[in-house]
Amino acid sequence: MSVFFRPLEEITWREGKVENISRSGVLFRTSKTLEAGTRIEMRFDLPAEVGGEPAAHVVCAGEVTRVVPASTPGEPPLLAASIADYHFLRGAAGEGDA
Repeated sequence: MSVFFRPLEEITWREGKVENISRSGVLFRTSKTLEAGTRIEMRFDLPAEVGGEPAAHVVCAGEVTRVVPASTPGEPPLLAASIADYHFLRGAAGEGDA
């Protein structure tokens, strides 16, 4: 699934592809890397099956905790980001501003 993210001081969203997600963080691939320690805003859509709840658009604040260089040539690097705070927007999906 896609994740859209941006440093808190920016207005332009960047896109990544989620590799792994939990309540405490997200691991995603992106060609638009940031430095560890950068505070970010993220948004993504959770499918209906997660937690047995209806599909939801999630908006969260966090921080880049780790940057993992690509293991193979041509592959984008990984960013690991913590999730410090989040909220669900039920029935609102897509990549429009939250």
